[in-house]
Amino acid sequence: MLKAETIQKLAKIAKVDPKVLETAIKDTEEKDVEISDALTTLDDKELETLKSNEYKKGKDKGLEMTVKETKDKLGLEFNGKSIDDLLEAHKAKTLTDAKAKPDERVAELENKLKTVQTTATELQTKLAEKETEAAAIRTNAEVFRHIPELSSENGPSFEREEIMTMMKAKGYDFKMDNNALVVTKDGNVVMDKLSNPVPVKDVITGYLKERKLITTDPDTPGGRGGKSSGADFKPGKLSEIKSKFESEGKSLLGTEFSQAVQAAVTDNPEFDMAG
Repeated sequence: MLKAETIQKLAKIAKVDPKVLETAIKDTEEKDVEISDALTTLDDKELETLKSNEYKKGKDKGLEMTVKETKDKLGLEFNGKSIDDLLEAHKAKTLTDAKAKPDERVAELENKLKTVQTTATELQTKLAEKETEAAAIRTNAEVFRHIPELSSENGPSFEREEIMTMMKAKGYDFKMDNNALVVTKDGNVVMDKLSNPVPVKDVITGYLKERKLITTDPDTPGGRGGKSSGADFKPGKLSEIKSKFESEGKSLLGTEFSQAVQAAVTDNPEFDMAG
């Protein structure tokens, strides 16, 4: 029988009602669950390709719009869509105007050239910012693949973004080096004893264990932070577990609390859930 959590995830992916999916799975007879033909699933490589293509289309469109706006602003006539086409058209018009009235056009020529140069610089800066933003998104997506989910078995009690923020506060950072993700600590790549970069997953797992955010024992009650309920703590009713968690400043809504309750029920068949 599938876990309720797994059924929820499958239903979310298939865009169907979790209750309908759960009923179909549990039914002893063959059942059909309607799944939209428009539903599309992508693996990591396909998702990366989609993001890259969408970013390129957006960048090209933004460039064309900026060139058109500058073209209209300067009163130029040409068919190209690139910065080079813009500069060539402006140069040709400026030279034509300067030849007609050289003495009157010198100051205007200088001002227009400055305008074009400023516009080109601003455009290049915007494009560089978009490149940096896209690279950061790709890097974060790759890092998140190595951080356990909040709801996963033996997962930490924090969201992935929070864990990354905590690691960066301790001097860790992540960057792409020769198309490979590496971890740095205080500006230096984290290396093993053979001077090879330590795998990202190993660095993150080591940090989480050091901070006691996860435990290597998947059966530990309270999973994420070690034996949070105490090795000698043998509660007989739910209120005792609640009191202990509240005294330790821990949440009653997380997986740690649920696991502690489940462990107590397993150890004591007479455990009082209402008490």
